Amino acid sequence: MRNEQKTKLILKVKIGSENGKEIFRNRMLNHINAALTDEVIQSVGMEIAGLQKHECLQVLRQDIAILTNE
Repeated sequence: MRNEQKTKLILKVKIGSENGKEIFRNRMLNHINAALTDEVIQSVGMEIAGLQKHECLQVLRQDIAILTNE
């Protein structure tokens, strides 16, 4: 059984390159409503990505839940 499910929206952005190697960072938004569909989270992520200075490569969803025996 799942308890206390938490959802994060993660934007993977390319912030530059150094010595010919690309540098990436994750921008995380916590406390996202777990009931939102993947499509809604993708849409919100793309809107937020449009406000970023750096190029957004991926919009990710991460769900975390505590599993119990009950």
